[in-house]
Amino acid sequence: MHHDVRCFPTGKELARAGAALVAASAAEAVRERGLFTLVIPGGRSPRQLFGLIAENRGAVLPWDRTHVFWGDERCVPPDHPDSNVRQGLELLTSPAGVPEANIHPPQFSVPPSKMARDYRELIDDFFRRHRLKPAFDLVVLGMGADGHTASIFPDETGVAEKETVFATAGAKASPPVPRISLGFPAILSARRIILIAAGEEKTACIAKDGRSLPAARIAAAPQTIVLASRKP
Repeated sequence: MHHDVRCFPTGKELARAGAALVAASAAEAVRERGLFTLVIPGGRSPRQLFGLIAENRGAVLPWDRTHVFWGDERCVPPDHPDSNVRQGLELLTSPAGVPEANIHPPQFSVPPSKMARDYRELIDDFFRRHRLKPAFDLVVLGMGADGHTASIFPDETGVAEKETVFATAGAKASPPVPRISLGFPAILSARRIILIAAGEEKTACIAKDGRSLPAARIAAAPQTIVLASRKP
């Protein structure tokens, strides 16, 4: 089983390595296809990475050609403290000055099934308009100590197997609210995946059986680079 795991003593050093990989992926994508499609995560894992990228410290991105998407979102209004969209806007796209037309967040909607369907259509329409293969250049993912990634939880993987974007009850999530998430087809079709495993507990998860833990399955993909640290 493939595992490209790069270990760092601290989360800060992990973030620096991640920023360099994002910059390299952006340069390659713009050179080959004229634009760069980046999927960002929510949660605590990417915050240091967002800061480095937004401040152009070690990772100068071509923001005018970069299009930002979200890997998952809690079904809460965009101004809610738990919103992944809010975090991405506040910590990355706004300080980096990403053009508004290049930011593609899911739009809050009730019921969650409509929110998932609308986001799937938005993504499909984007690739169709740009006449590109429907594959993201880079998907950045965090993970939980239970082995979930994006909002694909260990006991809710069925719909994630077949849907590019799906809704989930998130009953065992924190907070326990409905969510939408990219599924395995959208994630595993990406040209490169970065999986952030900050802390020894999370690092241990990726070595487990990939059939039972979503993060371990993603870690085993040939295009995945796992960035691990002993300390968050």
